[in-house]
Amino acid sequence: MGGSKVEFAIGGLADTVQRAGARYSMRQRTWLAWERIVWLGMEWRSEGKLDYGICKLLIKKHAGAPIVCADGTRIERGDRVGELHLDNRVMLELAQSVGSDRAALKTARLARAALRRIAEAMEDDPRLAGVKGLLGTTLLHRGLVHGLGFECRAMSSRRLERLTTVYLQLLLSFLHPDGRSRTRESKDKLVPMQLIHSRQSLRQSMRIDKPAAM
Repeated sequence: MGGSKVEFAIGGLADTVQRAGARYSMRQRTWLAWERIVWLGMEWRSEGKLDYGICKLLIKKHAGAPIVCADGTRIERGDRVGELHLDNRVMLELAQSVGSDRAALKTARLARAALRRIAEAMEDDPRLAGVKGLLGTTLLHRGLVHGLGFECRAMSSRRLERLTTVYLQLLLSFLHPDGRSRTRESKDKLVPMQLIHSRQSLRQSMRIDKPAAM
């Protein structure tokens, strides 16, 4: 029942957003078109893409340095992980339909609903078999991850942090209604952080009880 309620809520909001008839500026259309091309390359280099409402999950083999999660889970190079991405088109449409402040709250709620769906899928979806955890990167860690249970860590290298900062600030300036001014005013606060959920911490955060063995 819980899963069907989540899907109904996400579907209902998606219908509302579509009915709102969001209008994109030229720079927003350009970014979204470029993003579609980039996504094709990202999907080609992954084992596959799964959609969970506002969240997209790329199944990949971890290529970075080993990660030791707070619960002791070790994610080594070559381990299967889920690379978590927010759907920027949905976020843009939310901002245009309900305003940026309310959109932030709705995004957090939808992200939690999506994470619960992922946690449930990890119990029985063979496509997620062996996935050790979820990894993501965001500038919005202060507001977005509250209550979602992620570990929040600095990027693994200064070079990667600088490249990620440039990309995510550019994304914000293109898609956020006040993106350019907000980027200039809060530049010192817009520091990218890595988000981490082990398989077990995701289950515990979303309160997924593992079925008892028969």
